[in-house]
Amino acid sequence: MTTEQTAAAKADFIAALQRHDRAAVNEAAMRLISIRPPLGKTWKSIATALERNGEHDAALEALQVWRSQAGNLPEIVLEMAGLQARAGRHDAAKRTINDISQDSWNPAGRAYLDGTVATNSGERDKARESLRKAAMLDPQSGQTWIALAMIGKIEPADGDLIIAAERHFATREDIEGVAYYYALGRVHHQREAYAEAFKAFDEGARIMRGLEAYDPDVRREQSRASMAGWTRAAVEKHSLDMRGTQGRPLFVTGLPRSGTTLTEQILVSHSATGDGAELGLFRMVQQDVGGSSLHDLEAYIERGGSVAKLRETYNNLLAQRMPGDLPVIDKSLLASGYMGLLTVMFPERPVFWLRRDPQDNAWSDFSTFFLKGSEWSWSLEWIGDFFNQEDELHAFWSDLLPDRILTVPYAELVNDPEQWIRRIDEHAGLPFEEPQLSPHLSERVVSTASASQVRDPINKAGLNSSAPYSRWMEPFRQAYRGKLEPSAA
Repeated sequence: MTTEQTAAAKADFIAALQRHDRAAVNEAAMRLISIRPPLGKTWKSIATALERNGEHDAALEALQVWRSQAGNLPEIVLEMAGLQARAGRHDAAKRTINDISQDSWNPAGRAYLDGTVATNSGERDKARESLRKAAMLDPQSGQTWIALAMIGKIEPADGDLIIAAERHFATREDIEGVAYYYALGRVHHQREAYAEAFKAFDEGARIMRGLEAYDPDVRREQSRASMAGWTRAAVEKHSLDMRGTQGRPLFVTGLPRSGTTLTEQILVSHSATGDGAELGLFRMVQQDVGGSSLHDLEAYIERGGSVAKLRETYNNLLAQRMPGDLPVIDKSLLASGYMGLLTVMFPERPVFWLRRDPQDNAWSDFSTFFLKGSEWSWSLEWIGDFFNQEDELHAFWSDLLPDRILTVPYAELVNDPEQWIRRIDEHAGLPFEEPQLSPHLSERVVSTASASQVRDPINKAGLNSSAPYSRWMEPFRQAYRGKLEPSAA
């Protein structure tokens, strides 16, 4: 290693970040990893950039270099465990956590981490025990209260504790306050105190609107761009010839809280499939292409790119998240924004598009605490506008790709599971299997807002879920242009 080599690699890394050049960021980061200069906390920044680019293996290498140079510091080990968990390597994350001595932990932080890991693994009793401990040690942690409130049915004593904690959040205008008010809303909802529940959810959303900006005009432009130029002829022209070849992903998409996790769980419960997750790999594909319109793809090809290269990129990133050869479920929420790229890269792979009653879906989104990526969900009016764009995208792509896309109505799926699971299997090219009727029995880690629901049998609890809040749904109804059930309005 020389000082000049380190300086050049660091300069290249920073320059690549500034121009949003994913490949150059990765190349410069790998050079730094290979020469291993003593960069201190800069290794965390390098790992973050690599993880954002889907390069989980390289990101872990960066953290391992930092750890080898700085020692077994809790800060570094926690970063490694968090990265492993986000990459779906939950067993490795547990082992890494255990590398930290108990004396080095913040007790509340350790209890919170144990509780969230147990929640994602389906260990509800252990999760409650750990999160109660965390809440008692740090009652000002809204993240702890929402984690406790999301473990299935809220125990009466836990609900009382959550209500009593409100004094800690009366003046909080930060993410901890948001998390707490969503926990409080869940308690009041379970107790059928709907006015108090709405007030709590609305307060959390109000705070969040001040923290995250959403521009409906930008979203409309993004929707138009994702459809621009795409025709059947264009899809046929650019689709890879995959005759005799089968890719791994089965794509499940739709709005958040529309039934995508249930469908993912049904497919994962088949003996011929592997795991599933919200992989988010098409963000890197779009970044390489420079957009999702037909023009963006053709400009990328003119620059020397190819659809085959995009598929290779996706497959390489997929192999880091889910090694092996089995088909896997890529639950890509809102894949409508890059459906053109998806379909030319994987012309042989099926798409399942979930659709739910608009008001039920809207209320579920509004009353869910999303950590990131759903800025539109903090206002019922914004949700109505956002749903308009999604309706237009669904109509466009389902008309353009009728053989590729199976639209799955959530209400019909839960009312007649066997009929719809057979249709889902047929579309996926799989034989029906009885265990798919009990997908909650599949043991797997789920780390989305639906982590608790997947532990329950298929049920109809989500039908007409917006009814108790109908009086407060008017901003959504005014903004939404689609069809609403008269009884729900």
